Amino acid sequence: MSNAAEHQAGALLVGADPFFNVRRDRLIALAARHAVPAIYQFRDYPLAGGLMSYGARISDLYQLGITVPPTLLVAADEVIE
Repeated sequence: MSNAAEHQAGALLVGADPFFNVRRDRLIALAARHAVPAIYQFRDYPLAGGLMSYGARISDLYQLGITVPPTLLVAADEVIE
């Protein structure tokens, strides 16, 4: 981040990657300390103090929205909800 500030970066875009996710709090703190506006992939970042995010909610990525017909549920050996 200090390198970005030294090069007078106009902004920072943090993508969706586990490398960044585990360093979320540090990235947010560094962006604030160096006054570099940052946009993040996930809503968790602004909730933790980051400037803003643009992307899908992580919980929405796992909702398929499929309605299983009752006839299929009756025929199933096991139903996990």
